[in-house]
Amino acid sequence: MSNRLPSTTYTSPPHTSGLFVEDKESGVPSTRFVPSSRTLVAGIGLEGGGDLNRDRKFDIKFGEEEGTAVEGNDPRLSDAREWSAEQATEVELKAGTEEEPRKVSPKDLRTAAEAWWESSDAAEKISNLTEDATKNESDDYLLDRKNHTGTQSIDTVESLRGILDSLGSSGSSAGNLFSIVKTVELIDADEYVLTSADIGRTLIFNSVSDRLNIQMNACFGSLSDEIYIVAPRAFLHDPDNPINFFTQISFVERGGGIVKVPPVVASGLAPSFRDGRAIVCLKKCFTGGVGMDDWLLFGDLASGESVA
Repeated sequence: MSNRLPSTTYTSPPHTSGLFVEDKESGVPSTRFVPSSRTLVAGIGLEGGGDLNRDRKFDIKFGEEEGTAVEGNDPRLSDAREWSAEQATEVELKAGTEEEPRKVSPKDLRTAAEAWWESSDAAEKISNLTEDATKNESDDYLLDRKNHTGTQSIDTVESLRGILDSLGSSGSSAGNLFSIVKTVELIDADEYVLTSADIGRTLIFNSVSDRLNIQMNACFGSLSDEIYIVAPRAFLHDPDNPINFFTQISFVERGGGIVKVPPVVASGLAPSFRDGRAIVCLKKCFTGGVGMDDWLLFGDLASGESVA
C-alpha cells in the first residue's frame, strides 16, 4: 500500500488551534476538516446539539413556558390576549390622528362614536324632529303642497323670480299684483303730499277731518304707474256738499303765477269719494302733459261736476 504524500502547496497543518477554519484573516487555507472539539449549541426553542465526534440532531422544544416554541395548531395563536399597548383615549379616537399603536376595544369605539355624534350639529337638528317627521310616505303625499309647512326662499323655485320681475319693475307698479299697504295717520290734518315712494302702494288714510287734500308737488312716475287711495272711515258723502278731493301739482308759469293742475277725471264724476273707505286709483296713462294732467283719477268717485 502506498502512502499519501502531504501537499506540497500548503505546508501549514490543516488546523491551527484557536482559529476558525473559515477565518480568512488567519492566513490558514480552508480545509474540509473540523476538529471534533467544536460543539453545536441549541438556541431558544431548540433541544439537542453537542460536540462533532458524531452526527447531532436538534429538536424544537414546544411548550407554554418562556423559551419554548408553539405549533401551528396551538390555540394561543388565535385566543384573545391582553395587548401591552397603551389604552386609546376618547380624544385620540375622535381625532383619528394618533399614529402610535393603541389598545382599543369595540366598547371604546362605541363610546367615542356616541360622544362625537352628541357634539355634532346633525344630532341637534334630528333631536328637534317630531316622532313621525321622517316616516316614509308615498310620492303623492310628498308632492302635495298642502302637506308642506314652513317658508321657502324664492330662489329655490325655478324661474319664479324672473316671472315676478316680468310683471312689473321695482320702480313701477305696472302689472304689480302685490300692492303694499301703507297706513297714513293724518289725525286732524287734511293734506298729504304724494311722492315717488307711494307708487304701487295702497294708501289707507285715517283722519277726523271732513276733507282730504292730496297733492303732488313734483313730476314723477312712469307710464302705467298706479297709486291707490282709501278714504278715512268717517267720510260720509253729501251730494250737495261733496268732499273736496283734489290731487294736483303746483308749478310756476313764466309770468310768475302759480298754476294748479288737477288730474284727468271721467266726465260726470267729481274728484270726491262716495263714502268712508271708498277707494280711488291714480294711474299714469299719458306722458306728454305736465305733471298731474298725465294721471287719470278713477274708482269709487262721487257723481257731479268736476270741482276746479
